[in-house]
Amino acid sequence: MNFRSFRICFAALAVLCAGIASAAACPFCDAPTQTLSEETASADAVVLAKLVKEAPPVSGAADPNSGTATFEIIEVLRGQDNLKGVKEARAVYFGEADKDRVFLISGLGAEELDWTTPLPLSKAAEDYVRKLPSVPPSGADRLAFFQEYLENDDPLLAQDAYDEFARAPYEEVQALGPRMHHADLVNWIADYEINPSRRRLYLTMLGVCGGKGDLPLLESMITSDFVTMEPALKEIVSSGMAMNGPLCLPGWIEIIQQQERQKKLGLDALVACYLTLRGPDGLDLIDQRFLKDPKVEYTHIYSTIMALRFHGDQETGVLPRERLLNSMRLLLGNPDFADQVILDLSRWEDWSVLDRLVEMFKTADEKSYVRQPVVTYLTVAAEQPGDVGKRASAAMTELEQLDPETVKQARSLMAFGALARAKANDKPAAASDAEKSTESPGDTEAFAASAADNETDASDIPDPAAYEEGQQKGHTSDNVRETADVSAAETAKDAKTEVKATKPVAQSVPIAAAEAASQPQPMLIVGVPLLAAGLLMGVYWLILRVGAV
Repeated sequence: MNFRSFRICFAALAVLCAGIASAAACPFCDAPTQTLSEETASADAVVLAKLVKEAPPVSGAADPNSGTATFEIIEVLRGQDNLKGVKEARAVYFGEADKDRVFLISGLGAEELDWTTPLPLSKAAEDYVRKLPSVPPSGADRLAFFQEYLENDDPLLAQDAYDEFARAPYEEVQALGPRMHHADLVNWIADYEINPSRRRLYLTMLGVCGGKGDLPLLESMITSDFVTMEPALKEIVSSGMAMNGPLCLPGWIEIIQQQERQKKLGLDALVACYLTLRGPDGLDLIDQRFLKDPKVEYTHIYSTIMALRFHGDQETGVLPRERLLNSMRLLLGNPDFADQVILDLSRWEDWSVLDRLVEMFKTADEKSYVRQPVVTYLTVAAEQPGDVGKRASAAMTELEQLDPETVKQARSLMAFGALARAKANDKPAAASDAEKSTESPGDTEAFAASAADNETDASDIPDPAAYEEGQQKGHTSDNVRETADVSAAETAKDAKTEVKATKPVAQSVPIAAAEAASQPQPMLIVGVPLLAAGLLMGVYWLILRVGAV
């Protein structure tokens, strides 16, 4: 697979991973880890214990007791019957030998309990784990309990509270709205030291409980720009050094640059929250700040696209579709993002740019990565009734004669589900904003993530082995949302080198024929998510490697 294909496939894999977390409260948060409640619920016994006997030193010979310490059970939180009178727990522990410290230990096993690694608890954590069994199993009352531990001094409790919110259905977060600690959320969002993932959660919550009074803070974070500040800062530093100022004065610029960078962490959630509270008028600022300025950082533009995709895919009712499309169309002239935006326009059925995209295909270099998305756009447009379908079909025939290799490669990727395409609707594509707003949720639901938006029928996945035969019958593709992590965007940006395909493709008949004949493939169903997970692990490693956040 050449690098141009990799760029598109990587984005599609990121879409699959995004779909896994789509049912979470925060559509912009990192995937949460297992919560303490989930860990204790999956154990056969859970106890609080104290260390009474340290692990024996490691001997030269193999010793089954090496590293195994003895703990006295002081309280049973779960599974009293499974303990069968056991008063001590023997578990591997190499930590500090603090015999006054209380540990949380879980036991697994029906006949004989195997104890997991003890978790040392602070005084606050002891009280926390004792209360967990009495917390309501779901609903706003459950989140009200964990809300008190967000940004707790104990990292264990703060992380567990974050994970509970990230896993909760959005309706429950919305129900908590009147009881949210608005002042705390604002302070955390403005704090440069807050973890970016948690800031995304707090921006999501602010979208529920916030109001017009929060707009100045959000606007200041959006409009801050170190590039415009840098010349004045350098002039100040130069003057200060000329007056025999401190030698560390130049470091002041680096501090300000770091602060400005931190303001943009979680920019996707920031823009989405701002547009939720500001409404369509807020797009004027977003257009000017990120979409019209060619000097804006790549990751900032990509974060903005993610925020716009959220409003577009969820049909929140906050932004009129035509106004949202106007903002997305601005990026058709940006060579780094045109290919991605074309797929969004296809999914949102914006056929007003059909002629423009055909011209972009003709004028682009034959190795340009924008050509394949244009083929995808025209393939979807050709399925539309009336004049749009006729124009798209005629354009496809013309472009296939001009560059048959690219057309074949694009259709091949579509057959493997690597490109997104819009799903045909019963109602006309030109439905008015007023019609759509009657079906969309209210403004306070702007961050509601829907798992249904990412569900794919297994029968829609074609058989790769039968693709050559399918070329004579038609082609199909998945209807997936084009969202990706900012770090994935940076990786995709570096994969722009293209290699041309080698064989032309025969003229296809309607795509519905191939959809009807397609069969589910276990290797695709199981292998693609595993591959996606592996790729994301590589991305996270790269982020840590280069020092990005």
